[in-house]
Amino acid sequence: MVIQKVSKNLEIKDVTSSWRWKNRLIWFLSGVVFALSVHTTYRVINPVVCRDVAEDSLMLKMYDTMALKLKVVGFRDSQLTERNFFEYTKLIGCTHPYETTAQGLYESGYFSPNSSAKVNNLFGFKDHEGYISFRHWTYSVDFMVNSYQARNKLKSGLNYYSWIPQSYHGADRQAYEQGVRYIELKLKQKYK
Repeated sequence: MVIQKVSKNLEIKDVTSSWRWKNRLIWFLSGVVFALSVHTTYRVINPVVCRDVAEDSLMLKMYDTMALKLKVVGFRDSQLTERNFFEYTKLIGCTHPYETTAQGLYESGYFSPNSSAKVNNLFGFKDHEGYISFRHWTYSVDFMVNSYQARNKLKSGLNYYSWIPQSYHGADRQAYEQGVRYIELKLKQKYK
C-alpha cells in the first residue's frame, strides 16, 4: 500500500519510503538504547573490571584434578566469611593458610566496605588504574596463592613474614607484621 500526500500546490508525493526510513531509524536507535541499558544494568549489578586474571577457564587450569575443580567452583557462590576464606585457602593448597588468611583479613579490614574488599580484592592488589577488581572473592585468593606467592617462590617451611618483600608497607612494616601475626594467632586458636 502506497501512501500519497497532496500538497498545497497539488503535487502528489510518495511519503511511504520516507516513513519507512524514519521507522527503521527509530527501531534501530531504540535497539541501541535497549542494548546499552542492558549492558549498563549488568555492570551496575556486577560492577567489576574483571581482567583476564578473573576468568574461570584461566583459574581452573591451575588445579589438577576434576574433583578439586568442582570444589573450587562450588566455592564461587559462597559468601565471604572468615571461615570460608580460611577453608578456601586450605582447599587450593596454600602452603601457609593461616598467614595468608590473616594477611587478607588485615588488608581488607575484616572485609570492610571502605576497603578494596568492596571489589572482591582481599589483598589490596593494585595496578596503574587503582585496585584490581575481581568477579568473586575467591579469584583474589587464587591470584594471591597461585600467582603472587608461586611467582615469588613461597614454599612450605619458609617463614611467611621473611617472604613478604621488605618494601611492603614501607615505614609501617613492623606494625603491619604485628597486626598480621596477631590475627594469625587468633585464627590458629579458632581453626585447629
